[in-house]
Amino acid sequence: MELRTMGNHPMSLFGLSFPIASHRVKNEAKTETL
Repeated sequence: MELRTMGNHPMSLFGLSFPIASHRVKNEAKTETL
């Protein structure tokens, strides 16, 4: 899904959205652990 987004959107937008997505995943993982 990330590759598809990178193909449709500019690299700059992908570079900004990717860290946000990974940060969101980390927050969800912490929530599940707690």
